[in-house]
Amino acid sequence: MLITQEKAKTAKPKKIPTSLIYEVIDGKPVYRKGYKDVLNKKKTLEEIIGSSSLQSAIIGVIVKFLNKNLPDEYIIGGAKMGIHLNLKENMSMDIPIYEAKKITTLTNHYTNVPPKILIEVDIEADTENFENEMDYYFTKTQKLLDFGVEKVIWIFTGAQKTIISMPDKDWQTVNWDARIEVMPNIIFCISELLEKGGFKIEKSK
Repeated sequence: MLITQEKAKTAKPKKIPTSLIYEVIDGKPVYRKGYKDVLNKKKTLEEIIGSSSLQSAIIGVIVKFLNKNLPDEYIIGGAKMGIHLNLKENMSMDIPIYEAKKITTLTNHYTNVPPKILIEVDIEADTENFENEMDYYFTKTQKLLDFGVEKVIWIFTGAQKTIISMPDKDWQTVNWDARIEVMPNIIFCISELLEKGGFKIEKSK
């Protein structure tokens, strides 16, 4: 059936459920990667929320390492912990590391306290409103550093690279066999952690 220009003008855009909003940056919603497949009923919400086996394994071995090695005065926030930077900024965090003394009051809302260290694994946002995925990465990372995060460690499973970012310092890109300092005397190597966990990485075809 043909749609006349008049009807096309009055057609309402498809409403996007709030469950598909991953973050809010600069006052604009950033949707979950794969949200269009959910809108078009090609996938369910649960299918796009889930992590890959590699993402899950990396987060698991890092959290296990941190729980064993971090001093008692630090705590690890749960995966996908939300952080509220300001009225226009809400972000998601994979492995935030906090000084316990700074998290004394718990609420049902996102925290507005920056973690000391943040470890992120892959980009799970749809980046259509950015130049590309790396533009999203640079934007989010810089905003977190400006908010008070002392170090952002971002792990990319596709390229098997890690970028370590700190305020007023050159950002470093390293391979997975590099030793990464979370904080003094807390150092890990991604490839070693995966090997010790008994994991093997299947090469992309």
